[in-house]
Amino acid sequence: MTELSDKAMSDIDKYNKLRDEELIIKNKKTRNKFERKLDEYNHTMEFIRTIIPIAILVLQVIILVRLT
Repeated sequence: MTELSDKAMSDIDKYNKLRDEELIIKNKKTRNKFERKLDEYNHTMEFIRTIIPIAILVLQVIILVRLT
């Protein structure tokens, strides 16, 4: 009985994976050039969004230290 349920789950997982891949391919086709270019640099943009607040915090601390 567990073999059937494992096989059924495996088939469901395969179907879901194929459906997700089809949706991804469809979305890539419908995106314009600008969106695809931004998608290429997604990790770089995340890194910059992380670094800038840290740099601002450091600058604020330096300013506070110099004022006191």
